[in-house]
This record gives sequence, C-alpha cells and structure tokens, in this order.
Amino acid sequence: MSLRPAVPDDRDLLFYWRLEDEALPWWQGDAASPGTHSRWFQDRVANPAVQLCVAEVDGVPVGQARIDSNGELSFSVDREHRGQGHGAKLVVAATALAYEHGHTRVKAAADVTNN
Repeated sequence: MSLRPAVPDDRDLLFYWRLEDEALPWWQGDAASPGTHSRWFQDRVANPAVQLCVAEVDGVPVGQARIDSNGELSFSVDREHRGQGHGAKLVVAATALAYEHGHTRVKAAADVTNN
C-alpha cells in the first residue's frame, strides 16, 4: 500500500466514499452534498497543515486518510476493498506520514461494527 497526496481529480472519488460511509449504521456526521463536499475538499487540499491522501494498492485507489493539524486521523476503505486488511495497513502508513510531518501522537477511532 502506498499513500499519495489527494489531487483535484480525486474530489469525486472521495465524495463517493463519503456517501458509502454515510449509508453505514455507525455514521454520525452530517450528510454531504456535492457543493459542501467540494468546498471541504478544496479547503483540505489547500491547507498545508492537513495531509489528505489516497491509499493505493498496485495503483488502484482503495481508500483515503486525512491527518488534521491536531494529529487526528480519519480514514476509510472503499466498500469493494474492505475485509482485506487494507484498513490496518492504511492506519500504519498514515501514522508514519503523520510522524514525518511532526506529529508525535496520532488519534484515530474505529467503530467495532465497521468491518
């Protein structure tokens, strides 16, 4: 697995993944619209204190990770790629990236029913 910075062409893919997550029973956030997602995405990509990345396996996007300025890690794995260990690998890779960007502590949470 490799992480690469999100680019403008990833906006719609991350929106699709957001909609996938919103449909799951553990989701607790507000629903996103194309407009709110576009603004959110643009703000994150432009912010040097945020690392927004796409996780790839053999060049295929399988998920995303975001490390905020406070060291909080948010991540998700594409529904088609769940149950293959990608989530754990994504957390390891994102934690290493956070360390490279000066974070000595990363905080992440995962719902136990999210598998």
